[in-house]
Amino acid sequence: MGKKRAKDANAAGSKAELQPGTENVTGEDVKLADRVKDLERLARLRPIDDDFMRCIFRDNPRLAEDVVGTILEEPELDLKSVETQRDCKRLVGGRSLELDVYCVAANGRKFDLEVQRAKHGAGRKRARYHASVLDVESLRANEDFGVLPETNTIFITESDVFSRGLPIYHLDRVCKETGEAWMDGTHIIYVNGENRADTPLGHLMADFCNPDPNTMHNPLMREAVKHFKESEEGVKTMCEIFDEIRREGEERGEKRGEKRGEKRGEKRGERRGEKRGIKKGQILGTVATMREDGRSDQEIQKRLIKRYGLSEKKARKAVLLQYA
Repeated sequence: MGKKRAKDANAAGSKAELQPGTENVTGEDVKLADRVKDLERLARLRPIDDDFMRCIFRDNPRLAEDVVGTILEEPELDLKSVETQRDCKRLVGGRSLELDVYCVAANGRKFDLEVQRAKHGAGRKRARYHASVLDVESLRANEDFGVLPETNTIFITESDVFSRGLPIYHLDRVCKETGEAWMDGTHIIYVNGENRADTPLGHLMADFCNPDPNTMHNPLMREAVKHFKESEEGVKTMCEIFDEIRREGEERGEKRGEKRGEKRGEKRGERRGEKRGIKKGQILGTVATMREDGRSDQEIQKRLIKRYGLSEKKARKAVLLQYA
């Protein structure tokens, strides 16, 4: 972050640090506190973080070519299209899938590039489903199976999911009886994000797990990360994304709270109890969601006062999950 932006962030932080018990908390106070939190969160983000990864690859085919080419050891890889957050759903009633980065090469080969920090998010059957979706997306009605393109489903994982200490794992079908490769054109690849070898792939994994663009090896990655962390346009884009995530989280929490409140109200059989239960559920849902988002008790109290008109005393009780 540049000196001016860092100075502005520090100034905003000092203004946003309201003392406990401050009265007349305004919407601007809450927005300012949110802004400071967003800048702190942005500074910690790395390319391996899902939402940030999609941002740096969006409208950046050169970066996608470089990353996929490094993983496949194909420096001359030529991609004709790159799309982030591609929504795939061809079968009616089937589970939809949103691909992190979807690429198509000039020769028709297809690539799905995914990042996963948690091991459970990169399971074998998930990889299988991703690979199958690439196939389903490839054929039109009555088109011959022979025209199916070669597909590569690539998972970059923060930890070594196979625990074998290898930098990369290639998974292809084989005939058990003969040991011969079953060349159907489907490839699943896991890249070990723990790899820090002095190799192009090791450098790439170090960059994926690095929050500081100034110490990155890859110049294209460095440029993309610097844009979203240091330029006015990039920082604004990221803050808008954080706002959207925050709103969605609060809405989910409130819906869960409403359901709990309605259930309590129905059991009591009293309209008054039902309304009170719904409001209590909404409040506790907001508290739970903001806690999950790493918000401080002070920030949560301000939000409850503004959104639900609570007194300071009741807001404090709600944060302690003792609202009555």
